[in-house]
Amino acid sequence: MWLTGGTVWDSARGAFRETDLHVAGGRITGLGTAPRAAERLAVDGLWLLPGFVDNHVHLCVNTEKAAGNNVWQGALPGTIAAWAVRAARRTLMCGITTARDVGGWDYHEIAVREAIEAGWIEGPRLYCAGKILSISSSSEPYYPGMYAEADGPDEVRKQARRQLKMGANLINVLASGAVNSTK
Repeated sequence: MWLTGGTVWDSARGAFRETDLHVAGGRITGLGTAPRAAERLAVDGLWLLPGFVDNHVHLCVNTEKAAGNNVWQGALPGTIAAWAVRAARRTLMCGITTARDVGGWDYHEIAVREAIEAGWIEGPRLYCAGKILSISSSSEPYYPGMYAEADGPDEVRKQARRQLKMGANLINVLASGAVNSTK
């Protein structure tokens, strides 16, 4: 599909210009003049930007509340997953088309990633870490679904393998422990 009549940043020229933009498979594939027979969408007067990437999100954390301990204490089953679905859509609507979730909650973020990829819900491309690997810490109990405690090389390997088995794309190691408790 061609988006016609929009204004884009042309990095080769170092300036903004009006041009047509070709999109295929969800990606920008070219600039130029749309062929006459091509499928078109007129975007006259609009500024076109590429999707943005956010390298540090936690879709399962309620960011509308002040930071506190055990943010999901007393939540009904499914609440965290429902929150993550909402957060994924909001992230996409902000122009972020790819995000790296560096610490989810009981793998809800991985389920959300799978639902996005299956086309069930809207959201950005997600790369997920699963649970954060952390040394034993007094703060971990306040975030019971976010951390996997691992003391020593053998436990770190075991927990890293568990995250990969659960569908993680990357491993997040918090060597200092979970120190973000407000207690």
